[in-house]
Amino acid sequence: RKTMVPILAVPMGGGGDRGEPVPRSWPGRRVLVPVALDPHAEEDARRAARVANWVGASLVLVHVVAASPAPTWFGGDVRAELEQQATRASDRLAAVGARLGVPASTKVEAGYPPEVIAAVARRLRAGLVVMALRGGADILVATPGRL
Repeated sequence: RKTMVPILAVPMGGGGDRGEPVPRSWPGRRVLVPVALDPHAEEDARRAARVANWVGASLVLVHVVAASPAPTWFGGDVRAELEQQATRASDRLAAVGARLGVPASTKVEAGYPPEVIAAVARRLRAGLVVMALRGGADILVATPGRL
């Protein structure tokens, strides 16, 4: 069969729409949600929260502050700037989480987003990563870097 959107298969809880806790045999009882903190952040997090609720897993919102190596001629304190960006992002991510109406932990890290997201998912033993698709209705035509 064909579909215009990605398919997501998750372990089903025993209680239908309300779900029951994820079986202990599932490798991760957490749903990791990378959040871009753009105008869609809250909507994306809300949809991911529904998935987490459906499978009975905990929700972890993560934002990655993109860190690029500073050129050798740059004399500024890149670390201090990254820390300021991370603090601002942490405050914004906490506000998104607070408005969800469901328990959610938050995490902000610096680095190359795909690598950081994969590392956080591995470290937290996330059973599922829920990301929004941007730039098209088909994953094959989505704008690169805009998931």
